[in-house]
This record gives sequence, structure tokens and C-alpha cells, in this order.
Amino acid sequence: MKRARKKWTKEEEERLRELAKTHSIREIAEILGRTYKSVQHKLRKLGICAALAAIYYDESKIKLQLTETEKAYLAGFLDGDGSIYFQFGKTSLGHVRPAIKFANTDEKVIRWICEKIPFAHPETRLTRTPRSKRVRKYTATIHGITTCKPILEALKPYLIVKKEACEMALKFCEMRMQKPLGAPFSEEEINLVLQFRRKFGTSSARRLSELEIIQRMLRAGRKAKNKRKN
Repeated sequence: MKRARKKWTKEEEERLRELAKTHSIREIAEILGRTYKSVQHKLRKLGICAALAAIYYDESKIKLQLTETEKAYLAGFLDGDGSIYFQFGKTSLGHVRPAIKFANTDEKVIRWICEKIPFAHPETRLTRTPRSKRVRKYTATIHGITTCKPILEALKPYLIVKKEACEMALKFCEMRMQKPLGAPFSEEEINLVLQFRRKFGTSSARRLSELEIIQRMLRAGRKAKNKRKN
């Protein structure tokens, strides 16, 4: 039998908005006595779509302790078995965010990456090779403006193949961080995402037409604006 979901009261929503300015999702969950998933889902519904809303305006809270050798190694890994792309959210807001993914069949490599890069999410999947053999594939994914930006900045000097994709993703991050959280997408931002898609693809956006991408980004801006009015 499924447990009934605990509904959010208006008082809790207001407190959530305040806590999101200074606390991480995990800390908010502990304070409000809710699960991580519950808080994350509510933040997205309220228009606070960054997974780390508390540090949106404070990059100093994200510290990468990487040596130059480690940066060069990660950049080479990203050039070869990694990807830089844009994700289109599945929530009603339909937010757009940059993402970085490292993939390998060696779990130790991905585990090391997750130890070195804060906020990297490990995942395991079974994939098929050309000979129809099932292989276990491990990935480490970083998504969101405030988490991707410092990582891309650190690896950019060492990137070769994916340097242009890195520069375009960084430009998008810088444009978004100059605006309030949840601000509508500008024409320049929409054009940048479309240009990125034409050159490199954008995860789920590979299955979307350019018109659908424009409609999603415009719809996300309108919904965020309506939520702020309410």
C-alpha cells in the first residue's frame, strides 16, 4: 500500500522560498522533515529550477580542488568519452540547463571522477555492443548552471575537441547568471541553444525540431513569470 503524500501548505512554501536562498536541498529537507525528492520537486514547481538554488548567486561555495594534472586528465577524458550538452526539463516549467557527462565501463574511473568533482551524479546502465553483448556502463553527470560553470572554466584550457562546445555552454551560463532566478529566456539565449544543437546535438533535444525548442523555452519563460505574479 502506497503512503499518502504530505501536501505542502502555503506557510511551508513561503519558508521553502526563504530557505532556498541560503540552504542546500539536503539541508532544507532536514529542516522541513521532508525527503530530498519532495523538496527538489517542489522547488521546480515554484520556478526555482536550479538543483542547488541556495548557491545560485554564490559561486564561491563551489570549490574544485583539482591539480593541473587532474584538470588535464579530466579534459582529455571529456574530449574522448564525455559530452557537453543541454537538458530540457520534464517538469511543467520545461527549463533548459547545461550538462556534462563522463562515461566509462570501468567503475573505478567514474568513482574517482565523482570524488574529484562535487555534485557529480553516478549512474549504472546496461548497454549492448555491436556484437549484441550486454556491457555495464558507468556515468557521472553534472547538470545545472552553477555546477557546470566552474567545471567548464577549469577544464577549458585543456580541451581540444570539445573546446567550442565548452565556450558556448559557458556563454549561456554567464548570460543566465546575470538575471534573476527563473527569468524568461532572451532571444539571444534561445539562438545560442539552437546554434549549439545544430553543431553538437542537445540530449533530448535531438528528437525535437527547432520550432519545438523555441516553443518550450518561450513557454518556460511565461510560466516562470506567471508563478512570480502569483
